[in-house]
Amino acid sequence: MREVKFRGKSTLTIDELNDIGINHNDGWVIGNLIGKDLIVGGIIDHTDEYILHEWFCPVDSETVGQFTGLKDKNGVENYEGDIIKYPFLQSFKNNFEVTFHEGAFMAKQDVIRICIRELAFKDEIEVIGNIYENPELIK
Repeated sequence: MREVKFRGKSTLTIDELNDIGINHNDGWVIGNLIGKDLIVGGIIDHTDEYILHEWFCPVDSETVGQFTGLKDKNGVENYEGDIIKYPFLQSFKNNFEVTFHEGAFMAKQDVIRICIRELAFKDEIEVIGNIYENPELIK
């Protein structure tokens, strides 16, 4: 069973994230999604009336993406919104956007969608950026 978690770009500054002690990768945080724009860390305590999380972080809702359950050839986790390079579809451009469509994670390029789990050489996928910080990679 795949681990369900989300990634989003924090609306806090990197200095604020560091001061609070939230783990991040250049402002990107990973955890559980609450609503559309809040990512939280693990549960510290809970009762029938409340849940206490390790931390919470507001994120830009436009950047939130779910973990696909896959890692690329370098061990990098693959999320919705990532741009992946897949060199074995030579009749197409090599770069694809990861999207969620009709119940499956897809490698999308223009109108073409290919289920990521069906790619023959999944171990050759490489995350090369994301659509938010590197949109030129998908053009």
